[in-house]
Amino acid sequence: MQLMLFDIRRNSLQALTPPDVFATAGSLASDGRLVYSAIRIAGSVPSMRLFLQSPGAGAPRPLTGGPADGNPVFSPDGSEVVFVGHTKEGADEIVRLDPREDDPAMHLLARGRDPVFAPDGTWIVYSAEVGREHHLWKMRPDGSGRLPVGSPSSETKDELHPAVSPDGNFVAYVSQLEGRSYLRIRRMDGTGDRALLDEGDAAWPVW
Repeated sequence: MQLMLFDIRRNSLQALTPPDVFATAGSLASDGRLVYSAIRIAGSVPSMRLFLQSPGAGAPRPLTGGPADGNPVFSPDGSEVVFVGHTKEGADEIVRLDPREDDPAMHLLARGRDPVFAPDGTWIVYSAEVGREHHLWKMRPDGSGRLPVGSPSSETKDELHPAVSPDGNFVAYVSQLEGRSYLRIRRMDGTGDRALLDEGDAAWPVW
């Protein structure tokens, strides 16, 4: 599996990742750098790590050591990458690193998954486990100022895969309830939660 780039204007498709890796997710910076997670087999043990691929810089450079690092996202200015790692107990945790460093330091931000930056870079919206359910939260890029984005209702259960609108005012997300995946939206301040689609299931919304 490879990450692909589709150029809408030219109607062309090209592979972004090397053919010898199993790529799972990635994020492009405005200067063309690509950070992606890929699974490789060391002996008989699979390991998922992050790699940085820069235009004209040759082979991709490993950023993390694994064994289960995924879902990387560039900050809007390209100076930081957040990703999802795992504790020894298997819990999801959101970690930040500086991709410009040769040996990036890892900074734990919060327990959670599905991190995404607001377009102005002031917030990271993510899904955090609360009890036995996941709900939307937000925090500053340094992990401070953690706040819930709204409160759960009878119409939502697990709130996953947030996507922040270009103006930073809304969050689209997927609510998993009774075996279905519903596309919903609420304001960044947590108000105005509503369904976007009355029928059909959804996954990974993108503005």
